[in-house]
Amino acid sequence: MKCILVCALLAVCALSVSAKLQNITVKGVAVCQKKRMANQHVQLYDRDTLDPNDLLAEIHTNKEGEFQLYGEEDEVGSIEPFVRIHHSCNAKPDIPRKFAQRLIALS
Repeated sequence: MKCILVCALLAVCALSVSAKLQNITVKGVAVCQKKRMANQHVQLYDRDTLDPNDLLAEIHTNKEGEFQLYGEEDEVGSIEPFVRIHHSCNAKPDIPRKFAQRLIALS
C-alpha cells in the first residue's frame, strides 16, 4: 500500500514539474444590435477535461462596452481558453441574467 502511495505522489510531482506557465490576454467589446453594452460580466476560463474549468480572470465591461482580461495557468499541455459573457442582450424579462450568456472559444 505504501508503495502505491509513493508511486502516486511521484507521478503527481512529475506532472507538476513538466507543467509550464502559459498566459493569454483577451481584449474585446460587448455589442448588442450595434450598440455597445456597459456593465456586462465577462469571465476568462481555461477548459479542463478531468477537473472543473479554471477561472483565470473576470471583469465588467466599461461604459463603452470594452474589456481586457489577462490570465495565466500552469498546464501540462496547451491551455484551452474561452470567454463567458453574461449579458442582457435580447433577454426576456422573466429570464435571470445569469442564464443569458455566451461562450466564445479562443483556441
